[in-house]
Amino acid sequence: MWYLIFLLNCLNIPFLHALLCKDPEVVTSSYTTQDGMVVAEIAFISEFSLHCSNKVTGLTLYGELDGHILPIMKVDGKTKYQISWTEEIKKAHSGDYIINIFDEEGYSNIRKAIRSGEDTKSVTPLITLTLSYSGAYLGPWVNSEFLAAILLISAWYVAFVHKSKLLS
Repeated sequence: MWYLIFLLNCLNIPFLHALLCKDPEVVTSSYTTQDGMVVAEIAFISEFSLHCSNKVTGLTLYGELDGHILPIMKVDGKTKYQISWTEEIKKAHSGDYIINIFDEEGYSNIRKAIRSGEDTKSVTPLITLTLSYSGAYLGPWVNSEFLAAILLISAWYVAFVHKSKLLS
């Protein structure tokens, strides 16, 4: 019985290595929320195409961002993927977000590192994506109502001063 299980496991090893992506090439596009006045959270979306030199397609991928594991969805066929998440406006920072992408083997290694409290940077990702975020528009520095009130008070003051000079 044990011999049969061992033999089946040995037969599966070459099959599993065929599913590993060799020399990945990536083409990315990304989207982030630009107008922060009408939303409570900023959306980050990165879509990418993954092409392997050994022609492996349909991989199950996972993303890691700041120690959090994010699911990656397959989009439009077997080589396009999408990762997305949201952050509160106050927590979202402008700059680059580094997203590490893992296959199933890397995902299990990163989960082990998180469970044991080790540094997740010790696990080598399949690829690394960079999403640039320039920040969201949060409105003008000075509201137009406030500016109109200041101009009205200034005009009244100038008129009052000139009236006082004319009467004296």
